Amino acid sequence: MTVLRFVVISGSLTNVSMEIIESDKYRDIGKGTELVLSKSCDAMGEERRRDLLIQKKRCDAHEKIERATGIKFAVAKKVDKGVGGFVQVDSIKAHITESMLDDPELAEKVAHHENGHVKHLNQGVTDIDLEDYVVWGELTVLNGYMKERGVDLENTDLLEGFNEFGTAKEHGVNEKCGYNKKEVPAAEILEKLCMENTGRSLLEAFKAGNMELFYELVKSICAIIKLKNEFKMAA
Repeated sequence: MTVLRFVVISGSLTNVSMEIIESDKYRDIGKGTELVLSKSCDAMGEERRRDLLIQKKRCDAHEKIERATGIKFAVAKKVDKGVGGFVQVDSIKAHITESMLDDPELAEKVAHHENGHVKHLNQGVTDIDLEDYVVWGELTVLNGYMKERGVDLENTDLLEGFNEFGTAKEHGVNEKCGYNKKEVPAAEILEKLCMENTGRSLLEAFKAGNMELFYELVKSICAIIKLKNEFKMAA
């Protein structure tokens, strides 16, 4: 399985022997669990009933995130602790880890993040690579500006940053998302810089999959920073 993008709660995705349950099968598991619980529980032990209730809660949460996003989610079991979900690149198929389904509210935020990746993959957006589209000298200026604000732009995944930034704005902040540490702050700084100096939104260009406009806006803010730096030196 080739994995492109995933939500990190903490840690990283290294487990390649995970068990995958397809969406339709997981829905069938939910229906079967509900049917068993609806029958007489006199002969059912407490431990068995507890396990069935946990399974029902997970299946209900799974159904809810599919309704909320409008896409199907396969369910991944035996995944490294801390991984919330991911998208398989070759099939553009979204996955949610089963442990996330124990917290329906968190699962929905993770699902919206993954749905963002699905939308961008369908638009042909697989990465944000400033080095390929911005002149080196201009990018150096931007890197310096960001470092003054505590951001190492060269080692920051901006695709994850803008994806989670947009997800949080639309669906609420996921306090447990690992991208809140550096990726989201980097996206927020760039968005603010762009809005203040061009009146246009990097985030909206990204969400629309208009990467040509996105890179043009980055070039514009690089030029503006460079100009401001020159004025300071001349003063």
